[in-house]
Amino acid sequence: MVASAQTPSSSSGNSKAAVQEQPEQSSNLSSTQNSDSPTKTKPPKLCQVCGDKAKSFHFGGLSCDSCKAFFRRSVHNDAYKGFHCVYQRNCEISISSRKSCQACRFKKCLAIGMETNWVMTEEERSQLQKQR
Repeated sequence: MVASAQTPSSSSGNSKAAVQEQPEQSSNLSSTQNSDSPTKTKPPKLCQVCGDKAKSFHFGGLSCDSCKAFFRRSVHNDAYKGFHCVYQRNCEISISSRKSCQACRFKKCLAIGMETNWVMTEEERSQLQKQR
């Protein structure tokens, strides 16, 4: 009886040890990953329009919040139809110059894949908010 009592307790003791080993292994892996991450840092995402920091894709193109808002407002008001470049439609768009030429900035938005038909109207946005 003593041997049978020891066997279940020893087997449950082994399972506890096994359970305890698993978190140690995962913590070792996470500490290994954490020690590797400073050496393997990902390059920051950059806006493909102006070069500012970008968080994600907006309307189909990797862009910063400023270019996202510019594109959305331009499409929403159909303002892009009136954009004209005073030069030869090849202005350089950067963080400091992105407000200089709306026509070239909008052209670059389209060039990186931003889609005008992906911009929702105010009515579509309000319906989406009501559904949430």
